[in-house]
Amino acid sequence: MGKNFLTIVYIVMMGMVAFTACGNKENKEEAIGKSMTENLPGKWTITKSYEKKDGEWKEVIEPEGSGTTYLFRTDGSMMSAVTYANHDTYLRSRTWAVEDHDSTLKINYKTYPVEYTLMRLTADELEFGYDKATDMTTGATQEGEFKWLFRRIDEGQKNFAERLVGRWHFSKSYEKKNGEWKEITYGIPDEGWHEYTEQGTFSTYSRQGDNEHTTGPMQWKANAVTDTVSYKPLDSDKVSRVRITLEDDRTMYVFYSVNFDPATGEMREGEYRDLLLKE
Repeated sequence: MGKNFLTIVYIVMMGMVAFTACGNKENKEEAIGKSMTENLPGKWTITKSYEKKDGEWKEVIEPEGSGTTYLFRTDGSMMSAVTYANHDTYLRSRTWAVEDHDSTLKINYKTYPVEYTLMRLTADELEFGYDKATDMTTGATQEGEFKWLFRRIDEGQKNFAERLVGRWHFSKSYEKKNGEWKEITYGIPDEGWHEYTEQGTFSTYSRQGDNEHTTGPMQWKANAVTDTVSYKPLDSDKVSRVRITLEDDRTMYVFYSVNFDPATGEMREGEYRDLLLKE
């Protein structure tokens, strides 16, 4: 089974009791660069997962397409991006801290401290262990001894979900007619925006004349394979989805099939898309 550590952080945030990780502390002075506070900041992506069986570390092959990325910032904040076997990616904001004296990495140190045992930290490699893991296909929690190896990557490398983060301002609307996109003017707000945060929340604002409308915050996740983004209100289990494409990091198209025509007061079915530009 493919296992990944990051969802354990989510479980802890929902009320599980964290406990100190276990791991191999041999040769740490050679494997871990000091100070860890200076060496850890940057972006890291998972390359291998292991589980200890019968006293030996065995590699666990993660499901194709799944993965985890951490962005550690020098101010103690961090962003995580976790992609499951179904290609859904979730973003979350966390805090982090390290302890040089016992080689531990603490996630959400200011709220719910979860301690991982650091085993390796060099200019290009990060390895740490914990005694729980999550199957990235089924979502089931596993107990045992686990460790994960990461490599450092350029901070400019971003997946689909990371590229969505920010405020996107409404620009134009289009309807597809006879196979071509034609700009339309009905039902267009005087101003409006969509905002995706790395905390995993989404909200919108629009104004027509003196009428203002806001939605959110909602939880969101993105799927790079289907180009879909899913939204769930915080007080509801109802999930909605739209298809989104990014022409570049500042140009977004949102596709939908029903549009409101204020001239007739009716909903019109068809193929529509909105153009939004990042702030």
